[in-house]
Amino acid sequence: MPFDLDKRREKLAEASGKCADGNKIHFAVENSEGKHIGVALIHNIDEQHGNFGPIAIQINVNERGKGYGVAVYQMLGNYMFNERRMHKWNSGYMEGNTGSAKLHKKIGFEVEGVRKDMVFINGKYRNEVILGITAERFFMNNK
Repeated sequence: MPFDLDKRREKLAEASGKCADGNKIHFAVENSEGKHIGVALIHNIDEQHGNFGPIAIQINVNERGKGYGVAVYQMLGNYMFNERRMHKWNSGYMEGNTGSAKLHKKIGFEVEGVRKDMVFINGKYRNEVILGITAERFFMNNK
C-alpha cells in the first residue's frame, strides 16, 4: 500500500503529543524549514519502572540518508531521559535491516539478545535483535 502523506498528516494532527492509552506518544518530524518529513512514536512508556521503547520512526523516502533518523533518536532520547526521567530505552530491529542497525550503533545501543524466527517476511523467518541503552550510556555517547 503506498504511503498517503495527507492521511498520515491528518491522523498525526489528531494524535500528536497525546498519550492515547497512557503509554505512547506520537510526534511529527519536520526539517529545519518546518516541512513535514515523517513521524515518530514512542511506545511502551513505563513510568513505574523507568523504561520505554521502542521508538518507531518513519522518514519520507526522499528525505532518508540525511541524518534525520539520528537527530530524531537523539532528540527523543534527550526528552525521555531528561524531561521524563526514564532510566532505560528498549529497542530492536529485524536482522538484515542494516539502516536500523547503523542507527542504533550510532546512538550507543548494546545488543542484549536475539529472538529467533520472530517474523515471517518474504518467505523466510527472520530473527529480531534486542537492544537496550541506559540514560548513562546514552549521555556518554550523545554529547
